[in-house]
Amino acid sequence: MIQMSSPDNEVRAFNRRWLDYAGLTEEEATGWGWKVAVHPDDLPSVLEVFREALHTGRPFDVEGRLRRADGEYRRFLFRGDPVLDESGKVVKWYGTNTDLEDRTRAEDALRESEQTYCLIVDSIPGLVAVMNAEGGVELVNRRVLEYFGKTYDELKHWETTDAIHPDDLPRVIAAWKNSVETGLRTKWNTAFAGLTACTGGSSHGASRFATTRVASCAGTIC
Repeated sequence: MIQMSSPDNEVRAFNRRWLDYAGLTEEEATGWGWKVAVHPDDLPSVLEVFREALHTGRPFDVEGRLRRADGEYRRFLFRGDPVLDESGKVVKWYGTNTDLEDRTRAEDALRESEQTYCLIVDSIPGLVAVMNAEGGVELVNRRVLEYFGKTYDELKHWETTDAIHPDDLPRVIAAWKNSVETGLRTKWNTAFAGLTACTGGSSHGASRFATTRVASCAGTIC
């Protein structure tokens, strides 16, 4: 949706799509009449960005909710670009309004899905890690953090930490690389360095043996 404004950002014209969306006539929307279509909670920040753009003469963009003809508000990106004369003076502004609502809802749904997934992984009574095909750790459950007494950032570089017993590390790395290259499920036994419970996580205790299973999940190792 497009509009054209004067140098002081007073809107002189809208395209038909903008008017149909807002359910306003051109007479109702031109000048500053378009403000009635912007959500009242967003209008102050939108106007502040507009005023700053008028002061600097630079392009601007700001997000806000715009009321549709049926009364529903949808999130938009309002963007404006100045047209300059030979002396660099602003002679008009062209603005575009891009609907972001579907993208915003998809991002919200993805975040909720990721949160649900993390809750499920955290509830598994075992050590769980999701890794990409290059061996980088993308996610671990809370039991992994508690067992090793390390942060997520520390465990991202598991092959260079003391999490795996040094006698087992070369064999584990070789088995891991084979799984990545072939995409085949595999497992191995190894000794993990755990924390001594009575130290409150301040020092490592005896290593414990465990069986590790690896399976590929559409490009991710999990």
